[in-house]
Amino acid sequence: MYENREEIIPRRATGYHQDDDGELRIVHNYNFEIAGDGQLYTTVEDLLRWDDYLHGADRPAIYDSMLTEGTLNNGDPIEYAHGITLGEYRGLSTVGHSGHSWGFLTELRRYVESGLSIAVSCNAEYGAPGELARRVADHYLADQLGPEESDDEEDDADEEDEDSPPVPSLSPAELAQFAGSFFSSELDATYRFAVADGGLVVRIEQQPAVEVRPVAEDEFRVEFESRGWAASPARLEFERDSSGAVVGFSLSSGSERGLAFEREPGLEVR
Repeated sequence: MYENREEIIPRRATGYHQDDDGELRIVHNYNFEIAGDGQLYTTVEDLLRWDDYLHGADRPAIYDSMLTEGTLNNGDPIEYAHGITLGEYRGLSTVGHSGHSWGFLTELRRYVESGLSIAVSCNAEYGAPGELARRVADHYLADQLGPEESDDEEDDADEEDEDSPPVPSLSPAELAQFAGSFFSSELDATYRFAVADGGLVVRIEQQPAVEVRPVAEDEFRVEFESRGWAASPARLEFERDSSGAVVGFSLSSGSERGLAFEREPGLEVR
């Protein structure tokens, strides 16, 4: 763990990203001191050592627990265990996880039946470690993998898009209904919405404004990308009272569902 900002770490890589013009910029945050969620300096060799320790002959006592799939209250499986994603690729079971933080992307994936583990680390946010790992698997497991995924799912998705309701086009006056400050006690955060340049934007605390796009009636989509973090899409579903006034919304992103926000009357939106 990187706990001393003055410590010299030999061969340390710096994280990069591209701006809107394609120019590289450094997004590595040397002052980020949250241990675990970032600031773990490692190598692909060490990642594979950890993988071998977990899945090797002398498995730790926590092995079965770590690979036990979680379920929702209604019993539905979530394809996620304790910090490990359970999946499948071309007929082979996989376990592993991806990660990203401040200019870095990582993928560690083990193919259970074959015992092959692949670790990829990129010090650029425009990298694609997951795709690179799959290409490595395609090469080394060519005689074990099933057929490549067909385009049927993509065709089905296109058909669903055709059947879905059209994206609403809202005037600035209609968007103004969603303007205001909304507070989440669970996140202890205030989201401030405003109409700017004919569209709706949101600011989280002191972060720059981000575009919010309508996707259905009273439903919006936003992608948060803040100072080096990879984009994280979120769905906002606004709620109205009996008079039709917007009084709050719920936010869902990734594994988080239904985070509640309530409008705070009287707070000025800037």
